[in-house]
Amino acid sequence: MTPAERRLWRAIQRRVVALTPTMNKAILDAFANIVALMSETEMILALANADTFAETVLTDARMRQAFIGVRAEIARQTREAALWFIPQLPQGGAVDGVLAVGFNILNPNVIEAIRKLDSRVMVSLRDDLREGFRATVRQGLTEGVGSRTIARRVRQSVGLAPNQLQAVTNFHDALAGGDFTKALGYELRDKRFDATLKRLRAADGSLTAKQINTMTSAYRRKFIAWNAKTVARTAVNDAQRLGKHLATQAAIDAGILDGSRMFSRWVNSGDSRVREEHQDAPIGAGNTVVRFGEPFETGEVIPGEDSWNCRCIKVDFEAPRAVAAA
Repeated sequence: MTPAERRLWRAIQRRVVALTPTMNKAILDAFANIVALMSETEMILALANADTFAETVLTDARMRQAFIGVRAEIARQTREAALWFIPQLPQGGAVDGVLAVGFNILNPNVIEAIRKLDSRVMVSLRDDLREGFRATVRQGLTEGVGSRTIARRVRQSVGLAPNQLQAVTNFHDALAGGDFTKALGYELRDKRFDATLKRLRAADGSLTAKQINTMTSAYRRKFIAWNAKTVARTAVNDAQRLGKHLATQAAIDAGILDGSRMFSRWVNSGDSRVREEHQDAPIGAGNTVVRFGEPFETGEVIPGEDSWNCRCIKVDFEAPRAVAAA
């Protein structure tokens, strides 16, 4: 990564950090909306057919209604990212000192690009939520608990994927089984209860049912908040990269940049968190650099558009005419 690429990567990450709280709030509000839209009576009736329960109570229409704020935030952040990147284009997006690059939100290509990002985020969220519902129902049926209890658990599970639900169950079991050393090892536990757990561990004591439920609920809430923040950070990162891509496209459309000479280079963060398939070797087999708008070896035009929580970026640049024609 060159110094200029490093500065760009850091600038994008700073924007992600600054803008994630707003997206995070929108996602948490959406989770609350889902809970409010699902009545206990409806869920009990839907349990008559456990195989279709998730699709019955979490329809696509309900997702659109609950997540309208998230979708608006994705569109807003993408637009603002494009406007933020335009002044950083060659010549500052200007001709003879006059800004010549505008961002037309009504451009069909812009609308479609934002729609695709919106759809990807929504589909991922919907699928995770539905899988969480299915896992909760399966567990309840296995335990033989009543429909009302299952419905209550489903409402509590909104915002957690199946593996995260299992983590909550494991935490509960550790508390109930008196394995306080294990419980103290859960990173997202509510540390306000640590003193109690350490005291009981030293005295070989046990928790009451009320204490177990209180600690488990606190852990569940923190896990939902952590999950929402992870989703938010990924969505914001995607919006920044899409906005940057749309800013370059706007400059090409305005004639500031010569589209026939525009190329894109894949740049990863260069640290230990880069996933294997995004390392230089797989991408670099003749395809680290592609013409602007064409896919890299991963099949992605914009790094991360088909992979979750990716921090890679692409750097768009105008090549000399002789190079571009080669």
